[in-house]
Amino acid sequence: MGYRNVYWYRDGLAGWKKAGLPTGRNVQFSHKAPPPMAPQKVWAKIQSGERILLIDIRDDLSRKKFGVIDGPTLHYPLYRLHALHFELPKNRLLVFYDIRGKQAPNACRYLLSYFFDPNNITWLEGGVEAWKNQGLQVKQPDSGPRKPLD
Repeated sequence: MGYRNVYWYRDGLAGWKKAGLPTGRNVQFSHKAPPPMAPQKVWAKIQSGERILLIDIRDDLSRKKFGVIDGPTLHYPLYRLHALHFELPKNRLLVFYDIRGKQAPNACRYLLSYFFDPNNITWLEGGVEAWKNQGLQVKQPDSGPRKPLD
């Protein structure tokens, strides 16, 4: 499912409350996920030469099974985003995608908490499945090392 590094609080909810930490209704989420972008619109931006970067947050097995979008794509698995987010450029439109567009909004919300410009972050509506259903190209993933960003 793409979840790694999941932890639990040893003292449970009672210990959490005793420590005075927020619970239930008083927890505030500071960011909403930005609106998604349709596959055809993303493709048009790629074709026009706009500074766009697709961020594939799936694991290797999913990438091999479904392929990757044929475009300027980097692989940053969701379970490693916390350690790799500092490598992402802040001067490009970042479009996050997964299989069906279910986890990509969470990646966007996470980056918004690190002061990324909300106008430069979005996610692919419907994920790579919607991309393929629109007849857009996918390819097999590269097995080489990640390339540095400009």
